[in-house]
Amino acid sequence: MKHQVFVLVILPLALLGTIWLNTPLIEHNDGFDSDGIHYASMALRDPRLAELAHTAPWCWRVLTPWLVSLMPGSSPADVLRDFKWLALLSNWATLVLLYGLLRASGFVRSTCAVGVLLYAGVFWTIKFSFYSPSYIDAQTQLLLVAVLYLMVTHRYWALPVVLTLGVLQKESLLFLVPVVWVYYWHTQRGLKAADCLCLALTLVLPACALVAVRSMSEAVNDYSGLATLALLLRAQLSEPAFWPRMLLAVFSGLGLLPLIVLRDRRVAWQYLRRNPHWLTLLVLGLALLFGGVDKARLFLPLAPVCVVLAAHVLEHRLGEGERRGVAWLGVTLLLHFYLGHHLTPMGSFTDYLNQMVPLHAPGPLTASFVRVGLVSVLWAATTWLLQRPRHRPANPFAEGRE
Repeated sequence: MKHQVFVLVILPLALLGTIWLNTPLIEHNDGFDSDGIHYASMALRDPRLAELAHTAPWCWRVLTPWLVSLMPGSSPADVLRDFKWLALLSNWATLVLLYGLLRASGFVRSTCAVGVLLYAGVFWTIKFSFYSPSYIDAQTQLLLVAVLYLMVTHRYWALPVVLTLGVLQKESLLFLVPVVWVYYWHTQRGLKAADCLCLALTLVLPACALVAVRSMSEAVNDYSGLATLALLLRAQLSEPAFWPRMLLAVFSGLGLLPLIVLRDRRVAWQYLRRNPHWLTLLVLGLALLFGGVDKARLFLPLAPVCVVLAAHVLEHRLGEGERRGVAWLGVTLLLHFYLGHHLTPMGSFTDYLNQMVPLHAPGPLTASFVRVGLVSVLWAATTWLLQRPRHRPANPFAEGRE
């Protein structure tokens, strides 16, 4: 009972409260930021904002603006407040479901709690939803993690409904359908009629919802996903200056998670081979990076699978009762939260772009490269000093595996 209270209440609320209190409102567009002005216009339902509210592709992502429109606020300030409260509830549910997802994936309690910390340490998962509250990423991540949790707990009957809500939230969540199918094919012996019906509906119902919302919400602009993709490929991949900035975007988008996984890449690869649904999610998440300009934030769909892989690496590597392992984990979390902008003031909007959104950064990025480089070197040195294998250690998280 005490552990459930810690997992469901104390840990997530302590994280959320601390992050909220230490996160100012973004300066850009009076707190509404770039994409947020479209979602806020949809929530306000003000005829004077009709053009902003009907600009594609934002106008097809109707779920979060609709929920905010049901709240009592009617002014722009009220709407920002409502977006922030909705983000708080969404983030709390996401952290609880993520813990459940890790437990259902076979990890012990201590590892699951560390996994929640690693997820929350990424700037874009929690802190961004308070810094720029009129974006819809918090609810998108909630639905993404909810689908994964329902999948690994074999609650297939609920997946069509949640995935349908998912595409009304953001069309890219349709990519979870192949992940669910791969998981079912890999884990189930034989095809059950009821499950097959649910799996078919995971595609049919969301696809119908996607068509319906696009036909009912007419955009004022001509928008083509394929044309946008082609433009991005030409404008970014062929540009030499893109790649150094993309490297910075990796650390902004996932913190130290890639380094944790790559350090034991063979262990991680073996885990992916045994669990092809996570490999499917990883591949499709990487493909989604080509769906927009803001690459750092587009790493969000990859955060859950990276946390799962990091959790597996942690259970495989850390030794029971070894102070070196505990010290290494503490330094890793500290550096991870530092990269997530949790330990330094946000600064100006330009500072935010230079540190967290390198592809949109207006100035030179020397300071950002130095920052990431020093953190990487410090983490590598700490890893070498504190985790040199003298013997095969036992699992430090052996307690509580029920």
